[in-house]
Amino acid sequence: MDLPFPLQVIYAGLAGSLLALIVATIQQKWQLRVFFILALRLAIGWHFLFEGMNKVRSYYTGETLTSKVFTSEPYFRESEGPIADLMRKQYVEDPEAKLNALVVPVGAPKTVGELLGSDGETTLKSDFDKPGPARDYGRLFAAAPAGGGEAAFTVKTIVALPLNGAGGRFLWDYPVKTPGRTLIDDKILAALPVGAKERFDDFGPKIVEAASAGKKELIGKLLEKNIRDYAEWSVGLTAKESKKKYVSMDVAQSVPARLADYANRQKEVEDFKARRKLDLGRSTLFADLASAKADAAAVRTALVKDAEEMLKDAKTNAAKEAGVDVPEDPKPPASKIADLDFMTMWMLTICGAFLIVGFATRIAACICAGFLAMTYLTYPSFPWLPNPPGTEGNPVFINKNLIEAFSLLVIAVHPTGTWMGIDGFVHYLVFGRKTKKFESKNIVSQRAESVSDGLDKTTSLTISAR
Repeated sequence: MDLPFPLQVIYAGLAGSLLALIVATIQQKWQLRVFFILALRLAIGWHFLFEGMNKVRSYYTGETLTSKVFTSEPYFRESEGPIADLMRKQYVEDPEAKLNALVVPVGAPKTVGELLGSDGETTLKSDFDKPGPARDYGRLFAAAPAGGGEAAFTVKTIVALPLNGAGGRFLWDYPVKTPGRTLIDDKILAALPVGAKERFDDFGPKIVEAASAGKKELIGKLLEKNIRDYAEWSVGLTAKESKKKYVSMDVAQSVPARLADYANRQKEVEDFKARRKLDLGRSTLFADLASAKADAAAVRTALVKDAEEMLKDAKTNAAKEAGVDVPEDPKPPASKIADLDFMTMWMLTICGAFLIVGFATRIAACICAGFLAMTYLTYPSFPWLPNPPGTEGNPVFINKNLIEAFSLLVIAVHPTGTWMGIDGFVHYLVFGRKTKKFESKNIVSQRAESVSDGLDKTTSLTISAR
């Protein structure tokens, strides 16, 4: 481990701790109980101290080729313990938040009817009622019955078309210069994902304002086209080349098709979780579940990446056309998990140091035990749950975190700080003299009681003799 001080300092500290352990044991009349409890305290303190220092070093050094910055986000994201959901809600960003913000259209429509709404159905029926290109186009997607009611039947068939497939093609090729085409364009723009709209609203006005007077209108129209293209992509009118499982090459997929694939992957994950609950032993379901989670995450990540690239290209192209600098993205809000990680690494470091030097020993031991208990409840070693990353062996119910927590509680109920540490010095300064005075008074009173008892006995014997 790369530490900010020489290795000799570590050896000197270790040697000093061992010497203090021997001296403390001698002072306690070579009691083995004292020796082993103090050795346990030093070992746990050493473990906490250097675990925390390694995390602190990674935080201030940053990501390198050989190490990454410490973060507990993956631990909480994959955990399934009793308090896992609570911790995720408090500290971990929802992995689907960006997907919903940048990719999923407003209202998450899956069919033509869900996208257009009731007013869309009315407009389409009006187009299909009268002769023209719209009615001819509608007949391509619906086989109307003979006689009356052709337009109503056509609309009923059209609105049921899924955007993942025929519905997207219908909306894309709908005849221009018709009420239906105008309404379709308006509905598509209204379905622009919320996060994408916020991003366009952020950099669009900045670029238009920075452009010269002669280019403002041109940049405005370019941005409108980019917004329309993005909205059409999100509802499924256009497709992008992307990877698909079990297919060796990239294929063109629409957003609705990829969202449907993602939903299937998520359902597969839930099915594996349900099956795993019935299997109390370690089985291949853990590997299958991990694979299903990875597949779902891959689809989600690819969708968000495509959305980010479209937004970046739109901003870069507009700024280039305007001849201005590309505006910077707004800074994301401070992450709660970053604050938690900062507190965690310094808590480990400080409490580990306190355990070694014996300062506020009982408080430090209880804090560390509470930390380990929360870690266990977040990711317990239950036989129906996968082991946390980096687990050694095959623990069932009891793992190293739980054992170390109980060990810390043993330390907390013994006065190890007064046996060896700063606590003993503090105790002497605060209570030492009072204790001596109290003991002196007790000795005097005990001697007085002994003398009194002796006099009483002598008097009794004298009376008896008479």
